[in-house]
Amino acid sequence: MKKKSFYLILLSVLFALSSCDTYPDYEIEYLPTYPLNGEYFVKNYNSNMERVVNYYKLTIYNTATAGKDSIWVDNKAGNGTGNFYKFKVKVKCDVDNRTFDQSDVADIQTEGLVVSLTNTKVFVNQWPVNDSIYMTVRYRTSLGTDSTFIIAGHRRTGFEDGTGYGQDM
Repeated sequence: MKKKSFYLILLSVLFALSSCDTYPDYEIEYLPTYPLNGEYFVKNYNSNMERVVNYYKLTIYNTATAGKDSIWVDNKAGNGTGNFYKFKVKVKCDVDNRTFDQSDVADIQTEGLVVSLTNTKVFVNQWPVNDSIYMTVRYRTSLGTDSTFIIAGHRRTGFEDGTGYGQDM
């Protein structure tokens, strides 16, 4: 009986010592445009700050070259009635200042649509819950339409609150 107890204790100790391997923490690698990239839930406002469009998704992501100088801005909503459009444009960015202003960029989804992004800013850790975004967008078409809207919202947190959009602004 003593031999069995001895072997059982020895086996337990060996098992405990061999299973305590520690591994270093994984180093997280971010792309250079990480502070700007993400899914944002935004609203559109006119020049009087009256809400025109309620929450929808706007996505910012890196280009195929994964450089620090340009990003894609993909606006997922628009009514296409001549004043507010979906757009997808590649723009230059300043990651350190978290801005991506650029004028007269041709949209790759809508022929004849030219988009200008001004007063752009991603505010990191400024909102009580998560990061926020603000920009002025000017749409011009080959048909002569010229309209300006303000887009503002917040980055998707990943937490569900029943609406999927995070807290209201």
